[in-house]
Amino acid sequence: MTTENKTFCVLPWIHFAIKVDGLSKPCCRFHTWDNEEEDRNWPELDHNKIGTKGVVNSKQFEEVRQAMLRGEKVDGCWKCYKEEAHAGYSMRTAYNDMYPDINVKQPELKYLEVSFGNYCNLSCRTCNSKLSTTWYDDDVKLDGLYDKVQPFPKIMEVPFTWNTEDFKHIEEIKFVGGEPMLNPNFPKFLETVLQTGRGKDITLIIFSNTSWFPKNKTIDLLKQFKKVYIWMSIDAYGDRNDYVRNKSKWNVVDSCAQKWLDLEQQTGTIGTVLTPTLNFLNIYSVDELIDWWLENRNKRDLKLHRRNETDERYNGGDIVFSSVYHPEEYSLQHVPNKQELIDKYEAKLATYNFETPNERWVITRMYKKVIGMLHKDLDAKVDLIPIIQHTKDLDMLRNQDFKKALPEVYT
Repeated sequence: MTTENKTFCVLPWIHFAIKVDGLSKPCCRFHTWDNEEEDRNWPELDHNKIGTKGVVNSKQFEEVRQAMLRGEKVDGCWKCYKEEAHAGYSMRTAYNDMYPDINVKQPELKYLEVSFGNYCNLSCRTCNSKLSTTWYDDDVKLDGLYDKVQPFPKIMEVPFTWNTEDFKHIEEIKFVGGEPMLNPNFPKFLETVLQTGRGKDITLIIFSNTSWFPKNKTIDLLKQFKKVYIWMSIDAYGDRNDYVRNKSKWNVVDSCAQKWLDLEQQTGTIGTVLTPTLNFLNIYSVDELIDWWLENRNKRDLKLHRRNETDERYNGGDIVFSSVYHPEEYSLQHVPNKQELIDKYEAKLATYNFETPNERWVITRMYKKVIGMLHKDLDAKVDLIPIIQHTKDLDMLRNQDFKKALPEVYT
């Protein structure tokens, strides 16, 4: 089924993702918009109101499943189709490999993506008020000046509708934000899951901006699960971080990252993954971030592992790059002189002295991903005007200096 059918994806049978406002969809990448308007059917799937069974058994999910079984393309899945056309793989193909044997006649929830609102203490350049309450004031001031810029309401609290029955077959839970671990529903959620007695069967993936480290009570809850992966959203090294991820301080980010790495070394239960979002601002210096990551793992003797060498789906120490789609001004397609950057990172990769085949494989994969993302838009038309204006406006609102913070990008 999965190899012959080029539109089939296991996720609508085993998974759903909850957005910050409680609305649910088949996965985080699924696009519920038709041109500029939200499809009228999807806002009905408010997990805060209809609960887990209501989402899984909804007509919207069933329509997607049936279309996939017929081999039809689903409009909301265009991001994966586009990636497969360029790279030959996508999130769709990855999860089909992870779950090769499912019963298409009976959905069974194995994987969840959960959000507890959009509270976040940062206002990163590549984000907006939809995912961060700290962005709200800036979006109010920018509203009307840019296409698709508008202030989204602050969602600080959402109803807690979860019960132990929801986690009967769960194997994996991903937490996104805002900053999920700052929300009081986060430890409450963990406690509810653990009441099932299935903690040791469940893997957690937690996206964190690494600007805050949880209290011991939360760490003790995390240790009761099969495996916990902290996906650290860090986009740049040193002072560049403070500019790209506004209100973040590198000394705090570095300190939090060190604590998570120490826990990985000590527990064997907690793992760490670095998850930079590549964009116009950090693409010129991503090698510095990679070197920082490798140095801190090496000094703890935390090895790099190839994927699929064990039964685990994720490997601690990995770097998973994504790229910015919105705001479009910061996407890689607008980066000038991409070939110079490709040459730079190919030369940088050639300087590494690999100690093991695994290390060679992982580090090579990191750089090949960066190079491949630049190649994808190598011949794209470059328009610097939007990013220059947007950057100037944010600099004025935030009392920042683009030229001083990112001189190589400014040049």
